[in-house]
Amino acid sequence: MEIVRNKLKFKTDLNKSVLLENFEERGWTEVPDSDDNWNMYWTCVNSVRDLFYSSTKLNDRQLINHFPNYYELTRKDYMAKNIKKYKRHLLKDNRSLNVDYLDFIPTTFILPSIIKILKIR
Repeated sequence: MEIVRNKLKFKTDLNKSVLLENFEERGWTEVPDSDDNWNMYWTCVNSVRDLFYSSTKLNDRQLINHFPNYYELTRKDYMAKNIKKYKRHLLKDNRSLNVDYLDFIPTTFILPSIIKILKIR
């Protein structure tokens, strides 16, 4: 894919004026849905799933605003779960020195499912 005179080509499936105005102010060019020659694809989560579960492959110059299972990092409860899992993995592999760097996880609650436990405390 070629970027002509540093002008990026974008594609979006969201009709948000703030996005369109921002991209256009930067001199970016919008491409039609059928065009695969784009640098930035600003999309909703469902479109990202469709993109990654299809045979479509991104090239080195293509970016999207979401990635599959992004909520595993962006939701605090999932992030805490994954970091705890990673800690267990490090301990299992006898790399306990590395675990000390993972002490930043705040206490995490999932409401309303945990409300009964909190009331008991």
